[in-house]
Amino acid sequence: MIQKISLPILAVHTFVVLFCLLGSLKAETIKEQYSSIEKEMNESENYASALISLQALLDHKECIGITRINCLDVVIDAAKRSGNADLVEKSAREQIKLCPTLLPKDKKYAYIINDAYTDIADAAFFRKDYQYALNVLYEAEKADPPPNEYRRKDINRKKAGSHFILACRKMDAGDQAGATSELKTAKDLLAKELTYSSDERFRNTLYSFLKNMPHWGFPLRSDFKRYTKPEVFSAVNGKLPESEKSNFRYPFEVDDEMCDWATKHLSEIKGPREKAQYLFFLCKEPWGLKLRYLDDFYHYKDDVSWTARTSKEVFYEHHSGAVKCGNKKNSSYYKNSRTGDCASQARLYTALARSAGLDVAMVRIYQDIEGKTRKEHRGAGVIIDG
Repeated sequence: MIQKISLPILAVHTFVVLFCLLGSLKAETIKEQYSSIEKEMNESENYASALISLQALLDHKECIGITRINCLDVVIDAAKRSGNADLVEKSAREQIKLCPTLLPKDKKYAYIINDAYTDIADAAFFRKDYQYALNVLYEAEKADPPPNEYRRKDINRKKAGSHFILACRKMDAGDQAGATSELKTAKDLLAKELTYSSDERFRNTLYSFLKNMPHWGFPLRSDFKRYTKPEVFSAVNGKLPESEKSNFRYPFEVDDEMCDWATKHLSEIKGPREKAQYLFFLCKEPWGLKLRYLDDFYHYKDDVSWTARTSKEVFYEHHSGAVKCGNKKNSSYYKNSRTGDCASQARLYTALARSAGLDVAMVRIYQDIEGKTRKEHRGAGVIIDG
């Protein structure tokens, strides 16, 4: 009798295990599909096609649970890089809604929730709705469980950046008192982070940012030149040997596509300070150019070293895979990025800013606002009311 009872029980257990395996295989198939779409998207940069395929996956009845949350991550990435801020927010809001029903409130839950909130804030920033971005970031701080130290740093930096660009907007509008208040809030946020952070490198970065934020002029002990095309070629004629002159290219060159890109993103911004700051944001973020810093200690994927390049070279050079940095690879930070040293990045910013109507000069900095001497650091300076 014991055997007769145990066999059906064994059969039931076997069915349950088999059913679970079949379910996981379906989820695994969907995972393979969105991973394949992501890989193809990274290689082709055809984000519109990727979003169509990803939406078809999301509509699949088996795209549920944590599989759906992970698929939405790929959607958010594609939407960011195609400039679809509304889709980013919609997808991130869905992640926030799904998490409480699927996951315990552990570390993974917190990561997903915090990332979703910052994605929404980034979408608002991209739409130039800086106040809404701030509201979302303050909401993120109250999430349960709260953000860990790394994500708190990121939230506070984004909050400071939002207050800072609001200060730019208010200063452009002649609201000096409002601009001063926004700057103070941004400084207080960073000062608070300095108090709590145990990361010495991060503290130094924040301290430098904190010291420079209210400094609207050029850094101490610096010189700046506009380097117009006639000036550059006149200087080159006197320095370069004849054999190299034919290969020389204007460092700040732009073409129609670059001008169209700048016009698309900046034409509706009237104030020069807000326009300059927003362009800096676009240069750095995945929404825009995803410009990353690499100096001559680093090498590209093919291990070919390089020096400062022209604005067009930086604008059109993408890294679709991991970029080798010394002996390490950082695929997430450099994936689908543009890279350059300080001079290369400054040239690109200068070229794009000029095409958007800003008066920009190249800046050679010898001493920063903290009084530290720097060796041949290059940057771009926007000239306002001068």
